[in-house]
This record gives sequence, C-alpha cells and structure tokens, in this order.
Amino acid sequence: MSFRLTDFFPDPYDAVSNTGRWRRLRVLGSGGLAVVYLAEDMTGGLGKVALKVLRSQAQPVHAFELHREAFWSLTKLHCLEHPHYDSEMSKLFVKYFEDHTGFRTSKADFDEHRRQHEADHFDWSEVRPLPGRPYVVMEYLPGQALWAILNPKIRAETKTPAITPEERQLILVQVAKACVYLQKHQLIHRDLRPCNVQICRRGRRCQVKILDFGVMIAAERSLRQCQSSAVRVFGANRTPQDGYDWLPPEVDSSWAGWDADDAADFQHWSG
Repeated sequence: MSFRLTDFFPDPYDAVSNTGRWRRLRVLGSGGLAVVYLAEDMTGGLGKVALKVLRSQAQPVHAFELHREAFWSLTKLHCLEHPHYDSEMSKLFVKYFEDHTGFRTSKADFDEHRRQHEADHFDWSEVRPLPGRPYVVMEYLPGQALWAILNPKIRAETKTPAITPEERQLILVQVAKACVYLQKHQLIHRDLRPCNVQICRRGRRCQVKILDFGVMIAAERSLRQCQSSAVRVFGANRTPQDGYDWLPPEVDSSWAGWDADDAADFQHWSG
C-alpha cells in the first residue's frame, strides 16, 4: 500500500507530552484522494478505529462527500432515534463515530449544504477549501474484502479458504438486506462491488459489512440527471466500465443514458 511522507495524520498522540488523541498503528488502505489508518484512541473510549483522512490534493467536493457519508451513517443508518432504524440491519454497514470534515453538522446545515452543492451545474471552482485536513472516524473492521477472497492469486498467497456454498448464500442474503435497509432510508449506495463488501467473519456465522459510502446519494428524482460533481459517479474523462466490475443495467451500456433510482443497488448486486 502506498504511503507518502507528506500524508497527514490528524491529532497524533505524543506519549512524552501526553498530548494529541490518536496513536497511529498502520495504514489499512490508500487511494488517490484518501488514506485509511488503523489508530488507537488514547484519550477517549473508542479503542481501535479507522481514520479516513483526505490527502492534500483532494478538492472541496471530496470533503463534502466525506461529510455526507459520515452524516448519513450518524443520523440515518446508525441513529437509534431514526424512525427507520433497525439494530440488526444497521450492523450490515460500517459505523461512523465522528465527523471532522469542518462542516457544520446540524440537520438544517446539512440540508442547506446539499441544496447548494448538489445543485445542477454547481461551480466547485468557487468553493474555498475548509481549514485543516478533513477526516472521519469509523469502526475498525477485521477480516477481508470479498474481492480478495474471490481472487485465486490473493487467496493462495494468504492461504484463505474459498467461499463455501453456505457462505455464498449468507453473503447474498445479507447484502440484499442491506439494500432493503438503504431503500427504507431512501439512499442509494451506487458502488456495491466486492471491494466494498467486507467479510468480517467466515463459516456458518459469516458476517458482512458494507463499506465506502463516498458516492452514496439520496434517492431523489431531482438528482437522477444532475451534473454536479458531488452527484455524478463518473467524471468527464471516465467511462462507466472503469473500475466498476458489477454495474446496474442503466449504466452498463451508455454513459449518456445514466439514470439511477432506488432499485439501482439491487440491480448492481444481482448483476
């Protein structure tokens, strides 16, 4: 996994001065826009967590997307007070604990941010970056991504057993339930592929967790053909096939005809 000396680690704990909060343990994953660290909360009670930290080259739109995914976990999927909360269904998704993106976190502020930033043809070039380096705090999930278990080469290198028929059925059922839960909350994940399905436990008690809400949007008709970069999955220089191995039918054949509704996740997974 790539790690750059210039990558930022937030609020690092210093044992000598007893300052800071997070003790960096290792890098869990990295991409062009973010690094995910395994860290330990040295002053709070969260224990081991995953910190998703944006890199310096990330743009304001990416900070908004990070804020949006954390907000929906905190106020919808994992919110005990939400009318559609289900304790068993919520366990199918990675849980976000804290939002340190710099955005105000009240529902009124969030709704206003969405109204502005998800507006058709919103000009992100006029948005100034928020101070600091945006990051969110999530639960740390052991196990392996489904794509790694399905990859024969990786499976051989890690001596990981293949998926059994019983596990396959359990995985399919759990992801289907996750899609139902998202639909109840009127959300569309839009990126249900093997790398975003974490297998935390194997065998008869096989446990799935859905990861990466970065391109999740609300199931609102007004967003179906929205051109805002906070809504579009694919950029101007990217085709629907790039990096997406399981695609819903509505994006599989024509970029120009892309249109997602709240059935997209079911189609994506079944594809």
